[in-house]
Amino acid sequence: MLQRILLPTDLSHHAGVGVRFGVDLAQRFGASVTLAHVWDPSVLREPLAPLLDGADDQEALLADSRAGLDEELERARLRLPADVSAERVLLEGRDVAQAIVEEAGRAHELIVLSTHGRTGLRRFLLGSVAERIARLSSVHVVTVPVFSD
Repeated sequence: MLQRILLPTDLSHHAGVGVRFGVDLAQRFGASVTLAHVWDPSVLREPLAPLLDGADDQEALLADSRAGLDEELERARLRLPADVSAERVLLEGRDVAQAIVEEAGRAHELIVLSTHGRTGLRRFLLGSVAERIARLSSVHVVTVPVFSD
């Protein structure tokens, strides 16, 4: 029985395609959804460390960044249809696919996410988070292709 669907998002327009598909499934099955975003604090910490005055400034910057992402994720949750029970989770990690797979394994039966539909050299060079999630996941994964850049 489908009760909880995990909807990973990078908060982009492309990710919205997968979110809308997942919400449609949730409405059809009476399932709840969880919007999930993964952030990597090292993306800010490492390049900005020389510019900041110590650990307190770094932690304040990271806290502000995390709060901003959480607010953006909440705005995305509030845009979902009122008849769908939805929550949000802001995950932390360098490996987006692994963070999503771990979250899904906690309490979800399905992951629905967009994929950019890259092929050939672009796919080889850029990799595919969606593909890694599909390979690593212990729950079912539905990928929704988005064929425009």
